[in-house]
Amino acid sequence: MNARINKKMLAGWFYGVLIIGCFFSFAVQGQVHRQKSRKPRVIATTDGEIDDRCSMIRFLMYANEWDIRGLIHSSSKYHWKGDDKHEAKSWHPVAWLDEQIDKYAEVYPCLKQNDPDYPSPDDLRKQVFVGNIGYVGDMEQPTPGSRRIAEVLLDSDPSEVWLQAWGGSNTIARALKSIEEEHPDRMAYVSKKAKLFLIANQDDTCDEYILKKWPDVFLIQSSAFGAIAYSWQKIMTPEQQKLFDASWMKVNILSGHGPLCSMYEAHDDGRFRSEGDSPAFMHLMAPGLGSIEHPTYGGWGGRFMRADNRWRSAPDDRDRYKSILRWAEAFQNDWAARADWCVRPYAQCNHNPVIVCNQDRTHKVLELSTYPGSKIKLSAGGSFDPDQNKLSYHWWVYKDAGSYWADAPIQDTYSVDATITVPKEASGRTIHIILEVTDDGAPPLTAYRRVILKVSGEPVELPADAGADPAYLRTPITKLGGPPQETGRWTFYRGINLNGPPVEIDGNKWEGDDAPNFLCEDRAIHSPQVRLRPPTDEARARMIHSFRWNGRASMTLTGVPRGTYAVYTYVWEDNNPEQFSISMQGRIVARNHYSGTEGEWHRLGPWIADVTDGSITITSDGGAANFSGIEVWRSKPSPSR
Repeated sequence: MNARINKKMLAGWFYGVLIIGCFFSFAVQGQVHRQKSRKPRVIATTDGEIDDRCSMIRFLMYANEWDIRGLIHSSSKYHWKGDDKHEAKSWHPVAWLDEQIDKYAEVYPCLKQNDPDYPSPDDLRKQVFVGNIGYVGDMEQPTPGSRRIAEVLLDSDPSEVWLQAWGGSNTIARALKSIEEEHPDRMAYVSKKAKLFLIANQDDTCDEYILKKWPDVFLIQSSAFGAIAYSWQKIMTPEQQKLFDASWMKVNILSGHGPLCSMYEAHDDGRFRSEGDSPAFMHLMAPGLGSIEHPTYGGWGGRFMRADNRWRSAPDDRDRYKSILRWAEAFQNDWAARADWCVRPYAQCNHNPVIVCNQDRTHKVLELSTYPGSKIKLSAGGSFDPDQNKLSYHWWVYKDAGSYWADAPIQDTYSVDATITVPKEASGRTIHIILEVTDDGAPPLTAYRRVILKVSGEPVELPADAGADPAYLRTPITKLGGPPQETGRWTFYRGINLNGPPVEIDGNKWEGDDAPNFLCEDRAIHSPQVRLRPPTDEARARMIHSFRWNGRASMTLTGVPRGTYAVYTYVWEDNNPEQFSISMQGRIVARNHYSGTEGEWHRLGPWIADVTDGSITITSDGGAANFSGIEVWRSKPSPSR
């Protein structure tokens, strides 16, 4: 007989013991779960990209939080299966989702013990359908997936259905088209039920069909998802990165947490890879924040503002990604707790605190009417932890969510009871107060409540520079110099008006957009009607108003002599705020620049380039960037002694 123990046999025995323990604990353990209201109905569509597969692992670990009505394979502009007329592109076989549910089945007994609302593996398998996957934008024919979406939207339950497009929106579009063709009399009914959450715009079906034929449908389009997508290390602060690095992932997710977590496709070294699609369902989590009902309030999936015919990602503190990353510690710790739920019985796991705010134990947002100068007393008395852990409290003002643009003083910020003094300038506006209650379990878990103070009186006019630097936006700029003297001796080399004629700025002669040894093919736009902030001289204003626009802008100067150069770029915002990063010579020189509100402009730089190959290249990535001008100075050699 072979004395060595087979590893697979040992693993099977180990998880078998865990499952038996979970069943036993479920039978005897009295427990307190989070307050439950009716769970949102959810249909997720996915193109099977590796970050979709990572997001799905997290999604399944939270399957108790929503009523899953469909898990549907779809295509996108990055991935499709192909058909008789279209070759496949980077398609991952659809079996991956069934395999994940099989692993979910292995940890289901422990998950269910921690919350009996987890759906059974068989229930999940019944929700898996193949949608429109033939090619990008495929919505030519109904499919089992599109039929499933239409069936749920047409059923007699009038409650909302969250349709999440982790890839393209084409299968959702096909479902809506079938309803339009077969049940035109039900379109108004469906428009009230359907709640679309798109991760970017991964095909043209939303713009070309959904918003044209279904103008009343509720639609969120996230661009802040990049906070936890492939480029997360370029976006997060060093402290935030610690919650996603290899050491954290190995300890909290990848090792010792059962077959579902071990299936997570992290980088080879264990680093978090990407979950760009997770904000679609994170929007439905942390219900005490009220962001599910009110996108402008902000929650784990981001904060949004109404723009055109959809809701778009909005910045917090002039940073689009902060609307997600401000919650990073809480949602990563929460995920780590769910990983424990996969392998441990209830008594050995941590569970979220239950908040009582001003004697209200629900998840509802508390709205309190008040007046300028008043003092509002708030209390978290009665809040408790189901695991008998010690609780800590934090009250803070969420400025971007309210209409009052500044802080409101809070007394006893870290106490169970707090007092807020309503500023006199807050007349006629709202102030959002967030209560965070965190336990001292392992990992520490947080619950939330939101209190909105509705201040009576006539609104004080919102300053034009609220949320920006008042001194900068109000002070006219009519003269700008070259690089600081402490950086060296410099002489003006070239200035290029990217979408206009030659012009003289600051006494230097700039070339126009037809300049030699220069290449830029980004879209040319002219918006002279926008008032610039800060005000500036006429020549500079003409240059700023004529610009090049692109989500991935690129400008190259060629024929540049070998040497050291200092480079400035003029960027501005002609309508809605954007956020993007700028690189020069392939190196990021401005990370997550926030464009500001309409009319705001900046001269960014100087950035130093040592040119050896005869060219200077500037690119942008992220949101749409408006580039108006490039200004280049050349280093002069120091005088010999």
